[in-house]
Amino acid sequence: MNLQLTSILTLVALCAAVMAEQPVWRLDPTVPAAVPAPQFSPRHSMDTVRHGNVRLTSVLQDGADLFPGTTFTVLREETAVYGKPRYTVMATSGPQAEAIFSLHPGRYLVRVHNGSVEREEHVEVPAQGMLNHQIALEAGELQLSGVMSHNGPAATETWFRVLRDETDAYGRPVRVQVAGNGYADSAGFVLPAGDYIAEATFGNAMLELPVKIKAGAVTRREMVLQAARLELFSTFSDQGARADGTRFRVYRTPSTPGQTEQPALMTQAQPTDQVAFVLPAGEYRATAQLDHALVDIPVTLQAGETRTLEMSLNAGEVTLLAALSGEQDPLINAWFDIQPEGPAGATPGPDKTPTHGPDHKARFIVPAGRYHASARVGESTGSVMLDVEAGDSLTAVVNVDAGRVSLSLVDQADHPRPDAFTWYSVYRVERDANGKLRRRRVFNDGYYAETELVLPAGTYIAFARNQSHQGEREFTLQAGEIKSLSIVAGN
Repeated sequence: MNLQLTSILTLVALCAAVMAEQPVWRLDPTVPAAVPAPQFSPRHSMDTVRHGNVRLTSVLQDGADLFPGTTFTVLREETAVYGKPRYTVMATSGPQAEAIFSLHPGRYLVRVHNGSVEREEHVEVPAQGMLNHQIALEAGELQLSGVMSHNGPAATETWFRVLRDETDAYGRPVRVQVAGNGYADSAGFVLPAGDYIAEATFGNAMLELPVKIKAGAVTRREMVLQAARLELFSTFSDQGARADGTRFRVYRTPSTPGQTEQPALMTQAQPTDQVAFVLPAGEYRATAQLDHALVDIPVTLQAGETRTLEMSLNAGEVTLLAALSGEQDPLINAWFDIQPEGPAGATPGPDKTPTHGPDHKARFIVPAGRYHASARVGESTGSVMLDVEAGDSLTAVVNVDAGRVSLSLVDQADHPRPDAFTWYSVYRVERDANGKLRRRRVFNDGYYAETELVLPAGTYIAFARNQSHQGEREFTLQAGEIKSLSIVAGN
């Protein structure tokens, strides 16, 4: 009992001593408790711990700083197969300036690649410690930039190449491409030390320069292409609507006065309404062609300039349709042609192939002028005269002097036969030069249940046959007439 009382008295004395040293806080329910502001404690940076026993680095030459962009590959030589060593890739890293690997002790082959540089070296990994091996690429940097002229604009889409003079298996001199890069106004290359040819190509302009690369050095060359930009766009008339589908071509004119050789085609583009070419400075002829319309303009280009030309075709658009005389519905299988007024614009005969068809309509682009437009369906023809002005868009219907006849094979009861495989032949009955009646075949095709023909006015004989029946019928057709005829089959 005395022990418990003593413990309680001791605890009370300790509490009194603590309260005597610390202030007594009393909570006032009417005053909100103060909350301390949060403070940000940044995490301490951690150093990267590298693990490995092999450290490889690359430099352009001995004694130079580390050079980035190198890919390191470590290979191990294995048992030879048929006298040829076999290598297994053990590790690879890059592109970078250094690489660290963990490898078992032994001998390895290290291959490095940077730009156009490739080197191989053997290394021996020790059993203890770290192997630090530096590989000298014995290379330099080549920086190329392209401009249109001296102090002119940049050649923004230049393709750069680096070539080297070598010999082939027969000892003949050849050029081998070592590297290429673009399309931009500049490009950089990493090359083994030596002599090279730098080439810059922008459009049809090209320049070659010899360059010498020294190990550890940066070589810079500005490629002055002495070129200009030619922008062409085509219109139907001066400052008129654009003529989409135009074929643009540029020819180089002879540089010697009085030279008789034909202009050489320099470049061309897919059909469009505007195009841009990059060409060496000089004398040219620019052409724009759309269907029958053609314009040819001479142009002189100075280095560094941009020339814009409107190629006015001075032409109009003509759309042709064909219909039977007195009918509105167009024929769906007509041939069309259009020719300038005169003997050359006569209606095409049976032996002349028109320029467009068979189709339900045709579109022609022709220079301003007077034209003879024609349509043909089989042996039936028609024509119309048209006046076309620059920028016009005309639609004309050519009336074909013919009729339409529909043929079918039927039995004695005048019911169509179910057999759809019927062959039809149609002959025109006409007199020859001696006045004798002759038959000339104008249609021979099948196999259909029925067929529809467009024929010139005249007298005809129609034949129809299938696997088991055949029949014939004579008929007369007038211009603009539309009729259906049944050919009665006999056994």
